[in-house]
Amino acid sequence: MVIYAVFGVGVGNLGRGSAPRRPMPEWVEMLNRHLGDRAPSVQIVGFFGHTGNFLADSPSTDLEQVTARFGRLLETEWVVRPIDDVRTALTALADAPKPETQDGIRWTPGLAFHRRAGIECGNVSTTP
Repeated sequence: MVIYAVFGVGVGNLGRGSAPRRPMPEWVEMLNRHLGDRAPSVQIVGFFGHTGNFLADSPSTDLEQVTARFGRLLETEWVVRPIDDVRTALTALADAPKPETQDGIRWTPGLAFHRRAGIECGNVSTTP
């Protein structure tokens, strides 16, 4: 099994609007029903509050196929990355030098993922 980090774009309490919160166990059950009806099988195995961020597992190592399983779920875009990619990116971010102190700017670490499947992990860089 491969573990994937799955991020629903604009899903949960981080999206625009004020949609009512769904009970997460019921939401995950509904998502898993949709994810389990075709190959490759994918199952959500964990979630992080009401953020729309999930952990999923699948026997498939084909990122493009696994990402496609999330297509059209909740009428939103999804970012799906193997957990090893996320771990590598977080390690690189933790090791990146801190930007120089600037008046009026409070630097905070952040990590962004490209939505398309098959995008190679790039270098960590700072942005103003």
